[in-house]
Amino acid sequence: MRRYATVVLIFALAASLAAAADDETAIRATFERYRQALLAGDGAAAWVCVDARTRQYYDDLVRHALSSSRAELGKLEPGYRFMVLRIRLEANRSTLGMMKGRDAFILAVERGMISRSSVEAISELAQIQSNGRVAAASLPADPESPVFAFVREDGGWKLSLWQTFDMLEAAFAEMIKQSGHSEDEFLKGLLAKVTTVKVDDRVFEGPLP
Repeated sequence: MRRYATVVLIFALAASLAAAADDETAIRATFERYRQALLAGDGAAAWVCVDARTRQYYDDLVRHALSSSRAELGKLEPGYRFMVLRIRLEANRSTLGMMKGRDAFILAVERGMISRSSVEAISELAQIQSNGRVAAASLPADPESPVFAFVREDGGWKLSLWQTFDMLEAAFAEMIKQSGHSEDEFLKGLLAKVTTVKVDDRVFEGPLP
């Protein structure tokens, strides 16, 4: 009986290791599809690689860009607020009214808001830690620090991009603090550097005509 239990344990362990290896292969494949999509400027292909919560993130982004007041925007994290303002500059009221999260995501890829430079220098992921439902991956330059998150959805692995954005919020807030400017002034200055559209206080009030 003891020998039988040992054999069962060995097979279970082997199956677990095989599943982990399969997960890692699938995660690397998802990231590579996403990376190639960004390098090609193909927002539609990149959209297929992201998880449901990232898609909701962009649905909410469009909603805020279309209807949130200055006071409501002030309650958002600064990095997210910057993205809302950027969308307002890239799409007028009429266009925003027809947009969904997918459209905003594709626009973000086309206009460099999700930049190819974010993946251009990444030849591969380093360490991947997974429990079969969620996973975290690091880069070769710092293999101990997870940068990308993944979740299992619809029978495969999706990039949980919203978590990467969330991790960057603290750095964004620190940049504002170090600048010596108010948050609004910092965001206006940053927006002026990344768009050809004139930036003034109207963008804080609502979508542009």
